[in-house]
Amino acid sequence: MCPECGGLGRKLGANTELFLDESKSLNEGAIRYPGYGPGNWEWNILNESGLLDMDRKIADYPKEERDLLLYGKARTVSVKFGGKAINITFEGIIEKFTNKYIKKDLNGYSAGTQKTVEPYIVMGPCNLCNGSRLSPQALGVKIGNYNIAELQAMEVDELVEVIRNLSAPEAEPILAALESRLTHLCDIGDRLHKTITNRRGRKLPPPFAKCPVTDTAMQKVFVDRKLPLIETQIVESGEIT
Repeated sequence: MCPECGGLGRKLGANTELFLDESKSLNEGAIRYPGYGPGNWEWNILNESGLLDMDRKIADYPKEERDLLLYGKARTVSVKFGGKAINITFEGIIEKFTNKYIKKDLNGYSAGTQKTVEPYIVMGPCNLCNGSRLSPQALGVKIGNYNIAELQAMEVDELVEVIRNLSAPEAEPILAALESRLTHLCDIGDRLHKTITNRRGRKLPPPFAKCPVTDTAMQKVFVDRKLPLIETQIVESGEIT
């Protein structure tokens, strides 16, 4: 289970698209969130830290520098103000916003602050697991160069080919059984699709073989305890042999 989202795959986060105008540099006012405009205190911290290129457009930032701007953990940097060296805390803008407003109860802030902050908070895929709901340890386990989330996202016929091409003698019985079950699902999906299309004379969604293994409408039709009933009814009517 992902420790960041508690296995939900989604969590509250900051709307980075609203935060940034990536066509601009920091000196041009790339950060839209109040308090980060050129000359403001938060902008001065970014500028004086010496950690960021203030003249480069955000869209041209390398990944490491972009991650530092957005998600950099709090760190102490020494800067000069008024000819004196002082220590200030540098923190990525999304990291700081998250710690201040998302990880705390927003109701504890004034109505004005809530009104300012709320548009920047959205529900979206978890940044750590990318919506897979799994821990980094689980995602780090590879089967034929694929992790479990990548295998789950495949269409059934594609997954059959991956399973078929795996070389693991010690797991041969398991792979054979899995290949058989998946192939059966492909066959049933194709036959049901053709039968229902012929009977109703209208275009239907793609057969089950072309549906991802994840939670889709077609998967629910064929897997969610409805497959045996549908298959039995059509076989009994003589339309599938």
